[in-house]
Parts: sequence; structure tokens; C-alpha cells
Amino acid sequence: MALMRDLRRDPLIIQDERGEEAVAVAVAAGDEEYGGAFEIRIGPSGGPEADAAQRSSAPSPPDGPR
Repeated sequence: MALMRDLRRDPLIIQDERGEEAVAVAVAAGDEEYGGAFEIRIGPSGGPEADAAQRSSAPSPPDGPR
């Protein structure tokens, strides 16, 4: 029982759970906003200001299948 309690607090376990949740949220948001025509890019983040600047300079997604 103590081992299970310790593992729930392990940084690697917590990081894995947060990563799974972040990907699930990103996929749901991308599907809702772009109707499935989106991609998830992984890279360093400069914080909220850098994210907003990147979004404003990012190319528009395609209009869908042709």
C-alpha cells in the first residue's frame, strides 16, 4: 500500500499524467477549432506572450479537404 501511495506522488508519474492530459486537451481543441485539420507541434515555450505572438504570425489552416 505504501509503495502505491509513493508512486502516485512520483514526479515521473505526475509528468506522464499531465502530458497525457495536455495532449488530450490539445486534440479536442484542435478538432473543435479546425475540424480535424490540425497538427500538434512540440517545442520550447517562451510563456503566454510568446504563444500569442506565434499564433498571430502563424499561417491559416487549410479550408479542408478538396
